[in-house]
Amino acid sequence: MRLDVSERQDLYYQQRGISPTYKGLASARELDEHERRRAGLLVEKLHLPPRLFRGARLVEFGPDSGENALVFARWGAEVTLVEPNPSSWANIQAYFERFGLRERLRDLVKVDLEGFQSQERFDIVVAEGFVYTIPDAVWIGLFTRILAEDGLGLISYYEAYGSLMDLVLRAIHARMRALTHLESQAIAAKLFQTKWDSVPHTRTLATWVMDVLENPSVRLRYFFDARALCARLAEAGFSLYSSWPAYTDGLRVHWHKLDVPKAQRQAQDAKFIARNSLSVALGTTLFCCAESEATVMSMRASLRDVLESMDQLIDALDPEAIARGLHALGQLEELLRHAPFLADSPQDKPQALRLIRGLQQLLRWLAAGEAERVMQWCNTDPAFIACWGLPHHFAVFRKARGVSA
Repeated sequence: MRLDVSERQDLYYQQRGISPTYKGLASARELDEHERRRAGLLVEKLHLPPRLFRGARLVEFGPDSGENALVFARWGAEVTLVEPNPSSWANIQAYFERFGLRERLRDLVKVDLEGFQSQERFDIVVAEGFVYTIPDAVWIGLFTRILAEDGLGLISYYEAYGSLMDLVLRAIHARMRALTHLESQAIAAKLFQTKWDSVPHTRTLATWVMDVLENPSVRLRYFFDARALCARLAEAGFSLYSSWPAYTDGLRVHWHKLDVPKAQRQAQDAKFIARNSLSVALGTTLFCCAESEATVMSMRASLRDVLESMDQLIDALDPEAIARGLHALGQLEELLRHAPFLADSPQDKPQALRLIRGLQQLLRWLAAGEAERVMQWCNTDPAFIACWGLPHHFAVFRKARGVSA
């Protein structure tokens, strides 16, 4: 299921007249720092070295103010930007002029992804942050048409299992607004300012509230399941090049000349993603090492039940959703206590257990309308304050040779 027109991500920001990621880069030093941060993702995590962009024909959909596109241009890409938000157009043009990159901006196309038409074949296609709000067939079909053979498509998106904590935060926010009758920003500050201040940020709590707690696209029915997404792109003729977090089974060892069939590699990666589900849900390494695949899928099923429970509670206090969530959290607690997990430190599993028990208590307090206890817990519980999950996933897919639109 995808968003209807009234909930589209681009219209959400256009109606508010804002450019949501605009940082106001004013100096070469500030752009250097932004480039350094982007390189940490693109080079270190996604294995896309700057040399790969030199002379590449690159199109980016939804670039907003164009700050990420500046990095592509600095690395030598010939950039086409497709941005429907009028609030972003002046920022894009000013940025490319300010930093002496105007010749790298081949075109600024003022339409959305669905409205883009081109006979050109691009080496790299970028669509960060919004593709989950568009029907799969639309954006995958576009990638198929406009990517050259061996071309790379970079996306970022909301991943279902990694979004556990965002749904928890939305459920708390919605219920506490109803209990306290405070407006959105005010109750968010009372609930989450301590959590927000516990980590470094380059934006304000108010913008995060708008982007996550109020955004109509931050709902489970729109999120991608990484396993299903990889399978869908494989059917369309794309292979996984890289991702963050990793989707490829990096633990498997075999002779380097062994030719593993494509279908077998995809099946291995799907199992790896499943075993890593709790890791992305909690944002820390908790890789399920149970020998039984049934145990792994039981973990996935319990996590899915918690996700659906929290998502339901965003709309209304539903006793069935509370009961379902409590039962699923209890199953996860038992699994964590008895199944083998690979963790980064001896504290990771106990920390996860504390969070799961805290979420169980949270559901009981929400059901009972105990606003003061909920507020105190949000501001004092170390496991809750430390956990953000891993909702935003990045993936690069390569278009195979011979794939036609």
